[in-house]
Amino acid sequence: MLKKNIVFLLISGLIFLQACSNTKQEIVPKNDGKLPEFKTVNLEKRSISLFANGEGYIQSDQVVNIRSQVEGIVENTPFLEGSFVKAGSMVLELDASKLAQDVSDAKIALVLAELDYSMEKRKYKGIETLYHLKSSSKDDYLTAQISLKKQFYSYVKAKKDLADKEKKLLQDKVLAPFTGKIVKLAASLGSNISTGNDLFSIANMDKLSAIITISQDYVQYLKSGIPIILSGSAIPEGQISAQFVKINENTENSNNQSQNQGQISIKCSFKSKKPEKIYLGTYVNAQVLLGKKENVWTLPLDTIWLSNNGYFVAVLTPEGIIKIPVDIGINDENYAEILNANPEKLSKVILIKDYNEFLALYPYIKD
Repeated sequence: MLKKNIVFLLISGLIFLQACSNTKQEIVPKNDGKLPEFKTVNLEKRSISLFANGEGYIQSDQVVNIRSQVEGIVENTPFLEGSFVKAGSMVLELDASKLAQDVSDAKIALVLAELDYSMEKRKYKGIETLYHLKSSSKDDYLTAQISLKKQFYSYVKAKKDLADKEKKLLQDKVLAPFTGKIVKLAASLGSNISTGNDLFSIANMDKLSAIITISQDYVQYLKSGIPIILSGSAIPEGQISAQFVKINENTENSNNQSQNQGQISIKCSFKSKKPEKIYLGTYVNAQVLLGKKENVWTLPLDTIWLSNNGYFVAVLTPEGIIKIPVDIGINDENYAEILNANPEKLSKVILIKDYNEFLALYPYIKD
C-alpha cells in the first residue's frame, strides 16, 4: 500500500505513529532556525501499476478417490505415490482368476437356462394346441403360460448375470480417470480387496491453483481475472501466469492467526506446460497486479505525508512553504497517482526522505 509518511497534529504537539509499532511516541519538532536540505519535484505523467507480493502453495482442484468395483488380490501396482500418470493408464491390477471362474459358471448357467426355456416353449406349444382343440382344460393352459413366463425370466436373469460378471472381469484392471498424480496408494501388492475398498487417490494436474496469502489492505482491488505471476522452484517454467479466482474461505488454510495479522488468503488458477514436474503442496511466490493506469499524474511517495486531516504535500512558493491536500489513487513502490492533480499548484513539491528532517521542516509549513 501507499508508503505512509505520517504526521499527526495534536494539541500536545506532533505525534509520530511508527510504521513498525502500534505505540505512539511524542516527538518535539526541531527548530534551530535552519531549514534542512531538501529538493523539489514537479508532477509527472507516467504509467503506474499496483502490485501485491505474497506467498503460498500449489494444490489441485480435483482429487478423486478410486474404489474397487470387484473383489480380488492386488497382483500388479506399476506406479508409486507421487507418480504422474496419463488418462487411461493402468494404475492397479487385481488377480482375475476368481472373476474368470465366475464368468465360466455364469456361461454354464445361461446355457442351462436357455435349454430349460426352449423345452418350456415346446411344452407350452403342445398344451396350447390341445387347449384350442378342447382337449386340455383352461387351468392347464393358464398354468403352462405362467410356467413359460417364469422360465423366460430365469433365462433373462442368467443372461444379465453373465453380462455383469463379464463387465466385472474387465474391471480387474483399474485405470486412471484423467491425467494426474497419484497422491495416495491405499492398496499394496498382495492386498485382499473387497468391493468398495479404497484403491488410490489421484489429483488432476490440468486443474491447478495456488493459495496465496497477501495483506488484507488489498481487498478493495481484488477482481475476478486479475493477473498473478507465480514463481519459485515449484514452477518448472520459472514463472507462470495465473488468474485471481476468489478470496479463499477455507479456514483450514486461512487460520485466525493470519487474519489477526491482517492477512487474507486468495485462490488463483493456472495451467502448466510441464504438469509432471509440479509437486503439490510446494511453496510458491506470487506477484498480484491489482491495478494499472497509463499516463496519469504522479508524485514520488517521499513527497506525500499523512496528517489527521488526510494526505498532503509541502510546496515551495514565493510566500513560503505551504501545505496542499492531495487525493491518492494507486501507487507502486516509488510513485503515487495524484487524483486532484493541478500542475500549477503542485510545482516545486518538497521531497524529503528522512522523517526527522521533515520534522525540522514542519514548523515552517503554513496551512
